[in-house]
Amino acid sequence: LSFFLSFHLLCLLPLPCSCHFHFSLHRWIMSDKLKKLFKRLDGGGKSIIFNEFLKFFGEHRADSEEELSQAFKDFLQEIEKDSKCSPEDINEDCIKDAFLVVFGSINLDLLAILNVKPLEGGNTPMEELLHSPGGKGANEAVWASFLEYSTFMIGCVGKDSFAEQALRTLNSCEFINTSFIREVDDTTTGVGIGFSYPKKKVTVANVGANDLVGGAELDNLKSLLEASKALKGRSIHSSPYLLVQFEVNMESVMKATNTAFNHGAEIIVKTSPAKDLNLNVKSILTTASHIITNEYETNSWFEGHDKNIASFSDCYTRYQCFLEEGISHNKNLLICSALGVFGVDKSGFIYIVPTLPLNGKFKSVIGVADAATAGYTCGLMEGKPMYEAMMWASCCANQCIRQDGAQNGCLSRSELSALMKTLSIGFDVSAHPHGDDRTNNGDEEEEEEE
Repeated sequence: LSFFLSFHLLCLLPLPCSCHFHFSLHRWIMSDKLKKLFKRLDGGGKSIIFNEFLKFFGEHRADSEEELSQAFKDFLQEIEKDSKCSPEDINEDCIKDAFLVVFGSINLDLLAILNVKPLEGGNTPMEELLHSPGGKGANEAVWASFLEYSTFMIGCVGKDSFAEQALRTLNSCEFINTSFIREVDDTTTGVGIGFSYPKKKVTVANVGANDLVGGAELDNLKSLLEASKALKGRSIHSSPYLLVQFEVNMESVMKATNTAFNHGAEIIVKTSPAKDLNLNVKSILTTASHIITNEYETNSWFEGHDKNIASFSDCYTRYQCFLEEGISHNKNLLICSALGVFGVDKSGFIYIVPTLPLNGKFKSVIGVADAATAGYTCGLMEGKPMYEAMMWASCCANQCIRQDGAQNGCLSRSELSALMKTLSIGFDVSAHPHGDDRTNNGDEEEEEEE
């Protein structure tokens, strides 16, 4: 592509400046922004950008490299602005490179870092008090953005001083469209207060505006999903993805998943914070394509499971509880714990990704599940099989626990790629629970050794 464009552009430019601009043209052609645009488009979309690119250089006869460089930057901004649509102008073109919609919470997090577990009646000293943007939905959107997936964030904040701080990272992310975040009068922005001590956390929250996520947000979601039909044939992924959690109004979450289900979207449900396994929750889980849960939620749902997960066998018994409730049929289930990620696909085949070794100093588990959820979701959007998406989740979780704050130090796409290359691609895949022999081409010994 670089050679082809360079050849044609040299023909377009006046002869005296052709050689002068040749290496600059090559640099612009291979610029990060242009590569990101090309990466998320199919052949037809690439042809459109290619034609616009040739048209641009055919129209610009600049006297200097600086002048042409500035014109090229303006050209890229003109292409990119189409994807930054607002609720008032949702159309097919504005979401041509947007695959993910996060329908969830936006908070300001106050995080107290402690060296020891706080004692009842005591006065435990803090090492540090951090103020950082948070909320499960916002955290997941930020991590997805760092992995370079265009994301629509749908949620609510209050009209107060906390809103600006809560939206700070969201507004700064290149791949997040924040036009669908609504400011609500006479309420506060959600606030999460966390106490982090060695490998544990306690969190309390004021849901605030998150509880007012409702009709306007559902209308915006429906409009996006209807417009996303234009993605078919123009993107490498034809189905939109919806990611929800349980930190906003639960009735709205149920309606959102039903809407997404009716539009053929892939639905990822992160089942935190823990809720009772009532009819609303069961309805949400029934529509999900992927369920991501942990020991705390499953402990509250299933009788007799009130202890932390001590082995992957404990994960399997919880999976059986999902089967008994009729929830996990024909969907992918992930159970996360300190041991790693335990996954069961739609056919009942089991994958295990143990926790990665900690390369650095442990900081906090705040936001680790959100990072893992975003990593898994982006792996699916990349077209990876379930076990590789689980590896993405594990890599993001490993990065998150070495940072203070859920939106600090997110793993970039290039960093994730480098980390994946350093890891073994062999995964601990156990036998099918129903005794189904699924060896690959009869290479039983080779798979067992791997």
